[in-house]
Amino acid sequence: MAEYPPHGLTAERLATYVAFDTATPNVGVAVDAAVDYLRATAGWHVFPEVTETLVLDGDGGHVLVLPTLRVSSVSSVRMLGDLVASTAYSWSQNGEVKLKADHAAWTEEYRGVEVTLTHGFSDPPRLLKALAQVVATATLNPLGIPEVIGPFQFTGAAGSWSGEPAATLERFTLPWRA
Repeated sequence: MAEYPPHGLTAERLATYVAFDTATPNVGVAVDAAVDYLRATAGWHVFPEVTETLVLDGDGGHVLVLPTLRVSSVSSVRMLGDLVASTAYSWSQNGEVKLKADHAAWTEEYRGVEVTLTHGFSDPPRLLKALAQVVATATLNPLGIPEVIGPFQFTGAAGSWSGEPAATLERFTLPWRA
């Protein structure tokens, strides 16, 4: 599993979006489990906004797709260890870095491109509300006892990601890549 930055959420903050009892036993565990599920499903950290260096496989094309859906700034790009001039590329907020027409393609080497950027959402209200809904559902079963309906068994934070929270999570999920 990827190493993600601390999420910094508390039950009290989430309860401002959807009312639930923040004194429920294990509510902190439910918050952590909900965020862990969100990040594992989305394929990136989503929030908070962080500055980091991503090491990426080159694909030999002119557009490099970054594992993020929200870029605030790109401070440097290196290809095979060499700094790429900022005038040689442009970047988009949705997570793409494009080499300009008068420059060669990205390398095809694995781990051949390093991008130092600031990315993530600082305060995504829709997503925080979805997290609050998931945690509120989890507080109804603070001991994590599985719910059994016929041959089906539902447990944990993943079982709470249905309906509106699941649809919201989908908006923050990276597209599938082979």
